Amino acid sequence: MRPFMWIYLYLAVMIIGLVLVAVAIVKATSARSARGSGDRQPSAAAAAARSHALRIHVAAWCALLVAAVAMATASEAAGGLETGRVTGLVLAAGGLAFLAVSAFGEITWPRPTGSVRTATLTHRSVRDVTPRPAVILLAITSALLVVALLVGGFTAFPDGRSYGRSEVLADGSKTSWASGPYPGWFYALPLLIAAAAIIVAGLACLILIARRPAISDASLSWDLALRRLSAQRALRGATLTLGATAAPVYGLLALPFLREGPIVVAVAFLLGALASIGAAATAVALPGSLVPVTAERPGTTPGAGPDAGRTSRATASATDAVRRIRWTMP
Repeated sequence: MRPFMWIYLYLAVMIIGLVLVAVAIVKATSARSARGSGDRQPSAAAAAARSHALRIHVAAWCALLVAAVAMATASEAAGGLETGRVTGLVLAAGGLAFLAVSAFGEITWPRPTGSVRTATLTHRSVRDVTPRPAVILLAITSALLVVALLVGGFTAFPDGRSYGRSEVLADGSKTSWASGPYPGWFYALPLLIAAAAIIVAGLACLILIARRPAISDASLSWDLALRRLSAQRALRGATLTLGATAAPVYGLLALPFLREGPIVVAVAFLLGALASIGAAATAVALPGSLVPVTAERPGTTPGAGPDAGRTSRATASATDAVRRIRWTMP
């Protein structure tokens, strides 16, 4: 088995397991929202928005897997020292593909249709649509990866690929040893650039989510819940790729200390690997914003009948503090 094949196996098992967890959570969340909606049918615009969001999310996961496999294949073809450097970018490539598909989904978000349309003039900021737990997990995995790469870069030998020490024995003779691959600047610089690209791409997705058209015939709270779900899905892919990239880096940092000591340093690095995996797994398992199957129409009160919704439209509009413009297409 080639030196980096164990990393391929680790990445494959981790991605498949986390994707299965995500699918189970999506099914459970859908069942909860379905039970809460009764026999009511969603509006056409709301149904189209939900379907579009789900299709894009599934396509993003597929893009992640395809890009990761393609990068792994490219690493085998690279040969020599480039094999390890390209291997380190396997999940980063997958994460960028995931976010690219997510951004494409926001750009192609369904616009209002029909002769009479409704536009909401409520401003949504990135902070409004971003779930705080998802941001915290992204910050944790980003910090863990950056710390690991900086430690590796500053402690590696000048070649940027190995680590070692020289020791003076009791008889006055000197002995030295070196261990590699080690995540020095040769590996760390491309990974730092890739991590920065993932964070920027994630922010771009959040901006697109905040600015996408509002869903007609749906309440502001329903529209916001769907935006927050989309934001969490985008950050889920970014957090997974950063955390799953950081874990092998910590493993490579620990290897020379497992062989030569001190063992305390090795344990610290292994704990960093576990923290990276834990944060990535938590991001995937974190339940998204619960979006009911049925979208409440603007101005309606949850649980009220259709007549009550019509009579309370003006009051609800004032409560929501939103201005809507209606226009008729020629």
